[in-house]
Amino acid sequence: MKVLFILSMLLAFQNISSQIISINKYDTIINTKEAPFNKICQLGVTRNKILFWGGYAKSTGFFIKKNVILTAAHNVHSQFLSNVKKIEIEIGKYKDTQLNKIIIEGKDVIKNLVRTSNEYGLNKSIAKKLPYDFAIIYIPDEYLPKNFAFNNEFILKDSFFSEFKNTANAGYPADTSFGYNGDLLILQTGKINKISSKSYKHKYKTYGGNSGGPVWQSEKSENVVVGIHT
Repeated sequence: MKVLFILSMLLAFQNISSQIISINKYDTIINTKEAPFNKICQLGVTRNKILFWGGYAKSTGFFIKKNVILTAAHNVHSQFLSNVKKIEIEIGKYKDTQLNKIIIEGKDVIKNLVRTSNEYGLNKSIAKKLPYDFAIIYIPDEYLPKNFAFNNEFILKDSFFSEFKNTANAGYPADTSFGYNGDLLILQTGKINKISSKSYKHKYKTYGGNSGGPVWQSEKSENVVVGIHT
């Protein structure tokens, strides 16, 4: 299946996660029609609520293929009674507007369209699950808007990373205690450093909702993804 093939490709892509450290410069993206921001999405995820876990949460994802969104596993992972029931995907969101909106819902539908690593689990320790905190959401053609165009705004290259290159991160912070509600796309730039073969540390200022946002470096005219904010 295409979904399983893409997941295998992502599992081979080692540098796939990043961590919160401190503060860096950040800017609000007003024109989300511009590439690559037109392929970054706010995800509104509804899951069964068990005690203090679950309910509705906002996060970030981004397209790496016409039919494939990459995000953090903890945004969309279903486990035990905490099953994801609905995912609202707002592409290029800015305040109350977005370029497109996609909704997938139903436990069985989402189970078929969302893939996380077998090594990831909500019940595992942070150290064990962090290197595998990534997921893909497959969007069938019938869910895509008719005017949706994909131009490889974000691409993957195996083992592509330089500690000397300027690196960018973008996402939709949605932590109201810090003044955000997920309606603005925040861009940050700076340097990141390796922790291990599968994780980085960075100095971006991030809050709840940033999870799943792309971390990328520019190579000529390409935006090469080197990590996912977790």
